[in-house]
Amino acid sequence: MASTTMRRRAAAATAFASVLTAGAVTADAQAPVQPATFQASVAKGRAPAIVSTGVRPGVTRVVITSQATGDGREYELLRLKPGVTREAAAARLANGGKELTPNQIDQIAKDVGDFVDGGNARRGAARKAVLDLAAGTYGVLDVTDARVRSTFFDVAGNPTGAAAPAPSATIAMDEYSYGPSGTLPAGGTVRLTNAGEQLHMAIAFPARSAAAAKRLVATFKRGGRPAERLFGGPPSEPVALVSPGAQVDVPIGPRKGSVVLACFWASKASQDREHTRRGMVRTVKVR
Repeated sequence: MASTTMRRRAAAATAFASVLTAGAVTADAQAPVQPATFQASVAKGRAPAIVSTGVRPGVTRVVITSQATGDGREYELLRLKPGVTREAAAARLANGGKELTPNQIDQIAKDVGDFVDGGNARRGAARKAVLDLAAGTYGVLDVTDARVRSTFFDVAGNPTGAAAPAPSATIAMDEYSYGPSGTLPAGGTVRLTNAGEQLHMAIAFPARSAAAAKRLVATFKRGGRPAERLFGGPPSEPVALVSPGAQVDVPIGPRKGSVVLACFWASKASQDREHTRRGMVRTVKVR
């Protein structure tokens, strides 16, 4: 699954602030149910390890850890479609030991399962997100290497009744744009939704200045390689590849300034052109 495009997915290297929780309530009001936490870990050379047990449907904090250094480990969370068994899903993902092509990944999203979250985890920088887990069977996938390693678990039982903390901003991904929020509060939370019909991702590149951000956008749109002097710091990965309908809340880092969002996915659905070249790149302000 580590195709050329997938290898361009940046490591989530910046330290994010904690997800905002619900505010105080009055003595007469019932305290809201807090989201449960699901935790798993990914490591080179072995299948992901599921730490949490008894996962119930509802709003859940997903925490993926890794002791990997450097670029860390890339992971995806896949919810299997009804009727798809763990064995069948594992076989499709394994692909006979061969690297999955973008078109094969598109097809997996159509008839095997929905990618509901994804990101990067490394030592000292766990992947943290909040999402609503529906009942069903899920797979934690380590997609860092050509061989995809997977571990499955069930979400079952009575819903928790937990509510998601209100996000500070919302960004919708579709063909081929990010919107509507153009300003994000530093230290807040952004809700990313895939409102389109194709797979999408969001990689964030801090720009050295507003002018540098414009040059980054122009360079990505034409498929070029930007000069290093345009970047204001290491990139991060608010969300990796997710399917239509996915909704993920992620914390916003404390760094302020211009940030360029870009989607580098490319498959037959986009005429094999990276989504950036179709216009899926824009500047947002973190204040």
